[in-house]
Amino acid sequence: MCDLPTSKESESNVGGRVGHAFVVCSDTSDDSEMCKSGFLVLPPNGIKAAESVGSRSQIFTVCQCLPGSLEVAFAHPEEPEGTMNPATASRFLLKPADMFRIPPENAYRLENHSTTTECVLTWVMINDRSTNGYGA
Repeated sequence: MCDLPTSKESESNVGGRVGHAFVVCSDTSDDSEMCKSGFLVLPPNGIKAAESVGSRSQIFTVCQCLPGSLEVAFAHPEEPEGTMNPATASRFLLKPADMFRIPPENAYRLENHSTTTECVLTWVMINDRSTNGYGA
């Protein structure tokens, strides 16, 4: 498990922790990652700063949080790839057992609004085969 970097000075300086459970390689000759999974822990008031998933899709499952305390923000589709404009982002408040997907070429941000309870999520990141020359 490793600590995530903290957010910009204007946001919370409380970072989360992330761990990788396993990596499945698509081809043993080049060791390219086809699928990766793990977990994310956001402490109270913790923020996972905006990040792009690049050519991959990422799927999250909320395992633990206070209902309505975990915010996920998706970048507006017309923003340049990998950027997050807080004024145009779509935001949702989540509860345990909720799932969400970040599509390829999109950015997202997570924030735990609880002051007392950490959020625990699992995630799966899957390479988009069409960008790797594997075409369907």
